[in-house]
Formats: sequence, C-alpha cells, structure tokens
Amino acid sequence: TNLLPHSTDRLGHLVASGWPGINDYNEETGRVDYNPNDHNRISFREFLNFYNQPPVSLTLLSAAPSWTVDWQNYGGTWTWTIGPHVVNTVTGAYTRLYNHSNSGLKVNGKDVCFSQFVNIQDVTGTLPCSIEDLEWSGGPGPGFGIGQNYNFLNRWTWGVSDSLSISKGKHLLALGIDTMRQYWNET
Repeated sequence: TNLLPHSTDRLGHLVASGWPGINDYNEETGRVDYNPNDHNRISFREFLNFYNQPPVSLTLLSAAPSWTVDWQNYGGTWTWTIGPHVVNTVTGAYTRLYNHSNSGLKVNGKDVCFSQFVNIQDVTGTLPCSIEDLEWSGGPGPGFGIGQNYNFLNRWTWGVSDSLSISKGKHLLALGIDTMRQYWNET
C-alpha cells in the first residue's frame, strides 16, 4: 500500500517530496462595441475561465485534492443619448461559477474515509467520502495529521439596471432601478 513513504532512517524520520503540478487552465475574453449612430452605443463583454487540476495520490503525505472550476461572466450595456441633456443607460449581466474538489487521499485506489477508522456512515449515494481532519499523536515528537474533503459550489447571479440622467442648467436629475437575483448551493 502507499499509506506512507518508506524510511531507511534508523529513527524512522520521513521525508515527503512534492510532485509536478498537472493542471489545465483556459481563459477567454471577448469584447464587442457597436455604435449604430451618434445617439446609441452598445457594448458586450464575455469572460470565461476554466481550470482543471486532477487529484494527486502518491502517499498520505504526498497528496493533493482535485480542483475544477468553470466560471463564466457576460455583460452588456446600451447607452442611448436621447437629447443633449438626457441620457439613458441599460446594463445587464450574468455570472455563473461551478467549482468542485475531490480528495486526493487514496489507499490502493480507494478514497480514505472516516468509516474506515470509526463506526459511522459517511458514504452516500451522491457525495464521495472524505476526511476533513484526522490526527494521530503519541510517543516522543509531534503527531501526524491528514485531511482533504469533498466540496462543491454552484452559484449564478444575474442583474439588470437602468438609469436615466437629465440635466438642466446647474441641476441634475438621476433616476434608476437595479434588480439582481442570485442562486447559491454549496457543501
């Protein structure tokens, strides 16, 4: 098994080395500006980020969780110059984040779970098992601890705003409305 690295030190000291990082990162940005006439300006922005790091499981001392992130952001603005003293701006945006991480702690290819050490139910039909924190101590010297968990975050947000600005002489009247809705689910 690959629980711990083997030591040839007569006192049993262990040295755990790192591993080469393996990840895939893709970032995209899009921008469109359109001016159909002197009174209308339309713009659109898009930002996309996709990150994927697979788990690493060499030993309990050399392990890293996976991390997968998909983030998307879209926004658009329309500015309408109604007259020399009246401007209306409408803006809309949508953002989505889907992020999940699995434990890299594995023994013989299987996830390390609390149920392997104590009598509990930690395996469900929808979520993989993991260990938040497990500590050992005793004897001379410091103890030993491991911990990596499963988590996910799924969130989206959209919003729309409209503002109207009217100027007359030294006076400015600004009216507007903002609305936003958000969904958030995490473990």
